[in-house]
Amino acid sequence: MTSNKIISFIQLALLTSAVSCGIEPGGGSESAPVEEKKIEYTAIGNYRGYEIINQVIKDRMIHKGAEFELSDYLQKKPHGNDLESFIESTSGNLQVLLGRNTGNGLKSGYQNAQPNSINMLLWYLVVNGLADDVASNCEGETDRFNRDVTESMTKICAWPDPISKDDETLRGIWNLAMQYDAPEDEYLKWKEYILGADVAASKDRREAVLTLFVSAFYNPYFLLQH
Repeated sequence: MTSNKIISFIQLALLTSAVSCGIEPGGGSESAPVEEKKIEYTAIGNYRGYEIINQVIKDRMIHKGAEFELSDYLQKKPHGNDLESFIESTSGNLQVLLGRNTGNGLKSGYQNAQPNSINMLLWYLVVNGLADDVASNCEGETDRFNRDVTESMTKICAWPDPISKDDETLRGIWNLAMQYDAPEDEYLKWKEYILGADVAASKDRREAVLTLFVSAFYNPYFLLQH
C-alpha cells in the first residue's frame, strides 16, 4: 500500500470524525475559512470487505464454532432509542455498505468497495464495538474470545503499570490484531502513538485498552486490500 493511500485514508478518518460529531463543513465557525482539499477516493484503495474482515476476526480472536457477526456491534444502542430498531431492521443493508458481494446474475458484484464518509463511520462503529468487547476481558465479562486473546490481554489489563506498555506487551496486542497484514514500520508508528502523551497518560484501563484495539483495527492495512 502506498503512502498516498494511507494519507488519503487518514483524511477520510478525519472527515468521519467530523460527521460523527455533527460538524458541518464550513458552517457555524467564526474562524477564517480553510481551503478544502478534495479527497481522491480512487487513490485510497478498496475495502477487503465485510465478509473477509468478519472471517479474519473469527480466525484470529473467536473461539472455534462460536457464533460471531461484526454487524451485531451496530445494534448496540441505548434501549428505547428509535435508532436501535432502525439499525436492527436494516443490519443486512448496513453490511452491504461495508463492502460486500451482492445480487446474482447480471446484477451481481462487489458493492461499496470504495471508502467514503458514511462507510468509514460505520466501520468505526464496528471496530469500536469489537474493541469494547475485547476490553471486557479485563473485567472477566466475556468468554467468547480464544486463548490468544486471553494471553495477550494478561499484561495489558495491568494498565497503567509499566508492564502494560513495554514492547513485548504492545507487540503481542499488535500481532493479535494485525498479524502479517502490516510492515514492521507500521507497528513502530502505532507504538509511538500509544506511548504518546494522550494515550499513555491515561489512568483509565478500559479507555486505554479500547484505544489500543480501535487504532489497530481502524488501520488501513487492516481494512483495505493490499
